[in-house]
Amino acid sequence: MPTARVLLLEDNPHDAELVELELRRGGVDVELTRVWNRDTYVELLDPGPDLVISDYNLPGFDGLSALALLRERHHETPFILVSGALGEELAVSAMRQGVSDYLLKDRLTRLPNAVRMALEGVRLRREKEQLQQRLLRADRLESLGQLAAGIAHDLNNILLPIMMAAEVLPDSVHGADGHELLATIRTSVERGAKILKQLLAFGRGTSGDRQALRLLAAIREVSGLIRETFPRIINLASEVSAPEAEVLADPTQIQQILLNLCVNARDAMPQGGTLTLGLAQREVDRATASLYPGSQPGTYAVLSVKDTGSGIDSTDLDRIFDPFYTTKPIDQGTGLGLSSVLGIVKGHGGFIQVDSTPGAGSEFRVFIPIARGAEPVASRPAGEKRRQSSTGVVLLVDDEPTVRTVLRAGLSRVGYRVLEASDGQSGLERFRAEGPRIGALVVDLSMPRMGGLGLIRGIRDDGSSLPVIAMMGVAPSDQLRELKALGVEHVLQKPFGLDVLFKALAPFFSDP
Repeated sequence: MPTARVLLLEDNPHDAELVELELRRGGVDVELTRVWNRDTYVELLDPGPDLVISDYNLPGFDGLSALALLRERHHETPFILVSGALGEELAVSAMRQGVSDYLLKDRLTRLPNAVRMALEGVRLRREKEQLQQRLLRADRLESLGQLAAGIAHDLNNILLPIMMAAEVLPDSVHGADGHELLATIRTSVERGAKILKQLLAFGRGTSGDRQALRLLAAIREVSGLIRETFPRIINLASEVSAPEAEVLADPTQIQQILLNLCVNARDAMPQGGTLTLGLAQREVDRATASLYPGSQPGTYAVLSVKDTGSGIDSTDLDRIFDPFYTTKPIDQGTGLGLSSVLGIVKGHGGFIQVDSTPGAGSEFRVFIPIARGAEPVASRPAGEKRRQSSTGVVLLVDDEPTVRTVLRAGLSRVGYRVLEASDGQSGLERFRAEGPRIGALVVDLSMPRMGGLGLIRGIRDDGSSLPVIAMMGVAPSDQLRELKALGVEHVLQKPFGLDVLFKALAPFFSDP
């Protein structure tokens, strides 16, 4: 138990010595401060002790008055009442008013245990409150995440036609002004797409393909980027105690975590400072894991990013992972960096700890479970080969009419013939009716009636090895593994440009 600050309100020096002696005998480590009048007592209540031990009879006032003064300022601080003779009626009244315990002066041997129990009670109540706050915050973030993911999915389908239309229109636009406007549209859509990817990372966690990854390699890569791009007034340091630490993760998203945290650290040190990247390995017990909903006890790799910057105020600390919450100027941050980091970390089964002192800096510690053997990636079914076709017919399946319109226009412009369907069921019917003509399938994964995965399963069940390009806003890792098992080599994240689609289609339509 750490040293507790105890305020002893006792006007009799001999009785005060007896209290101090009993505490020492009982092995209670306290920093004892004695007062004996009301004014000094009130003055020492700010910032406040960890515990008050008070005599009942005091000059000018009494123990219950001292309790009332304490409760005006501190509702949880335990208060132990000591008296030479305390009647039963007065003892009951004292307990009702919030006294933690009461003792008679001729029975002080119980004092050490009374102090321990009072301090332990405060500690347990605070831990319970912190856990409740974490659970409430987790529920709030989960609700916000579901909302963000839903919004991002819809906005992806809005941005995709705009992005592709801006690529198709240059042939029809004449003059420098028109082309400049199209370039502005493309730039704006790309910015929107970047924000959407952050929203999706926050809302649904990771969607990338995971592999066994040594985190030291990711730290070295990010360190190289920092040395090249950060101001020279930022000193880079490292603290690596577990160089062999390996996790099952998406390398791109691990880099995103480190870069987001490093950029925030840089911004917190406008006058320069030290940025320290760390890698350690920790055992997380059940009690610690229970503080972070969704986490499990076990061995974790710990990535840390520490700065010597401005720190985070306590009023902001509880909200830093909320989407769109930022302390930066409007033109310097979207408020999605840390929320997307949290989404990625939780998607990997991990959690984040933050320590920060205003004026002294901050440290973010990212806990990710250590890999216990990477799961092999499912491969294409045996004997299946990539189908090649020169017919140039693409089956396009998407429930959004605007997406189909712009994709049809873009594909037709470069010579493809396009067959369309608005959901997986009608897409399967179209395939079964015209399968021999179709050279490739371009399909959205999220659709009503039958989704993209259902359509692909149906085609494979028919014995076809038709090449497939899947489109998505975000997909869980289990869906990505199933897509690989079904022979889907290309998964395009919306919004994407036509050139990305053309590059994915080209190998399927090369000459045999």
